[in-house]
Amino acid sequence: MVNEGEAVVDGNEVRRLVFPQSDGYDTAAVDELLDRIAAELDAGRPVADLIEDATLPRQSAQLRRVFRGGGYVYFSVDGVLSQLRRQDDPEARADPWGNLPAWHYSMASPAASAGEPAGSPRHGAAMLRVGRVQAAKDYARECAEACRDFGAQPGTQLGLAKTGIGRWELLTAERYALVSARTVPAKTFDRNGRTYRLSRVRAAQWLAVAAEIGGKRTNSPAHLPRTEPDQRTGAEGARRNGAVAPKDFSLKSLADRAGSPVLFTGGRHIDRSPGGYVQFPGRRWLQFPVRGTSRSNAIMTAVDQAGGQVARYMIGDRRMIHITVHPDQRLTDELILTLALTARWVRSYFDSSGGGG
Repeated sequence: MVNEGEAVVDGNEVRRLVFPQSDGYDTAAVDELLDRIAAELDAGRPVADLIEDATLPRQSAQLRRVFRGGGYVYFSVDGVLSQLRRQDDPEARADPWGNLPAWHYSMASPAASAGEPAGSPRHGAAMLRVGRVQAAKDYARECAEACRDFGAQPGTQLGLAKTGIGRWELLTAERYALVSARTVPAKTFDRNGRTYRLSRVRAAQWLAVAAEIGGKRTNSPAHLPRTEPDQRTGAEGARRNGAVAPKDFSLKSLADRAGSPVLFTGGRHIDRSPGGYVQFPGRRWLQFPVRGTSRSNAIMTAVDQAGGQVARYMIGDRRMIHITVHPDQRLTDELILTLALTARWVRSYFDSSGGGG
């Protein structure tokens, strides 16, 4: 448990951050910000203002062509910065999950781990390779240890169990079914006698949905200060709330029989990329980073728009996914349905879109 006044991460851990690359933030701007954050942490100074005042540009189209990796993926950068910002919050520092990292703090080079510049002449190519191999082994060991300790963390223990072909149940520790889910012929979720269906958001609905949930998640970075959304609805509300964005054609809604949505979800966890997300009315959202090298040592974490951890998921076997809900979270219908919907993402993260496992 993190003691009040103790940093959750230090400067060297920030220097070791490695982000996936695709369409995203300008890499040089992010690296510069992280260097400044690391220096402030080393000096024992707060970093919240530095993070909230940051403006991160997108990677230019020219640089995306030159560097095939593109920029740093938005949700990865936003999630890490939102967690770093929480270090200055006394309540967050007393969080019983404060020492459970949700993100992959990966060794960039042996020099970085020692707090020296990565280009230090004292570290040749051979040392660099050795350091990276050792870092990968250390990371796999840390992930395996986290899985072994999974059941000891505080919170409510649940499990998503496979009960048949295309059928799952979200169970309490006493084996009481909170949700019954079906994936064929359509994705439906039964909870307390009510049925909710997952269906794609049609193009004609996009503006109204964007006004309700605050637009596509990447247009609302977690590291920036939050402002109350304009209360207008429809197309005007979407424009006022900055919600007119490139349409997310993967967006789906989970709604009851009357058509009232509980949540919206888009993206996918696949190819070792945690692209799936959940959005709720009121500009709230969850993203789901995964730490692990394989299904045997992976933990997925539900992280909210403020950087707080909501739940953690671990694969038990082919028929069970273990879930621990943060002790500060109430098991509302919204959260229970979210857990049932997202739990299997920790498995699909390791699937290949090319058809391999």
